[in-house]
Amino acid sequence: VAAIDQASCIGCNTCYTACNDGAYQAITHSALHTPSGKIIPEIITGRCAGCNLCSLVCPVSCITMVDISPTDQVETWQERISRSDFTVSDGIITNNP
Repeated sequence: VAAIDQASCIGCNTCYTACNDGAYQAITHSALHTPSGKIIPEIITGRCAGCNLCSLVCPVSCITMVDISPTDQVETWQERISRSDFTVSDGIITNNP
């Protein structure tokens, strides 16, 4: 899964946009605020599938991919769809409330 180095993150939220629009919606951009007002994205590890898109778009390379313990399970996209978290219709993904 992805891991963000909070000290080197500049708070541009490019990773959030890439993950939200093109991957697994596994990053939240409103979780951590620094005293200077910078918003640090946070990885939702249960959703992260390790696609590496966030680290590829990061302009300061503060995102690395880390191994998770064998006991930690990350759901596959098919498992999430079958649980009805998302609906796919005409190629468009919709979050279900």
